[in-house]
Amino acid sequence: MKKDKKTIFEELFEKKSCFAVILSVNISKLKGMDFSEREYLLLITSAERLVLTYSFKKNKDYAGLYEHKLTDLEILEFKKNIEHFIKVQHDQNGRVYELKNNSFKHSYKSQYEFFY
Repeated sequence: MKKDKKTIFEELFEKKSCFAVILSVNISKLKGMDFSEREYLLLITSAERLVLTYSFKKNKDYAGLYEHKLTDLEILEFKKNIEHFIKVQHDQNGRVYELKNNSFKHSYKSQYEFFY
């Protein structure tokens, strides 16, 4: 029997990778009506092999940072595993989630501290 391909979160958890999930909220106003758009992004550094496996795009503003827009199924999987995360930022622009015991911010800064 052929084994199913692992999901992106299964691979990240299995490899104990350091990553973050961002929920970006964009609110637009048109003729007195508010419209909101939500986008979930998964962030990893270039050190992760998954950059090659999944459709990650290089971030234009930060060296060594790659992002992947989550599909609807991946969003559901993220929500199913929310107990592994801590919300580290929440404002009108969205939210940032990091792994409870593996801060993406600290990991990224330690790899790319010369940019700070």
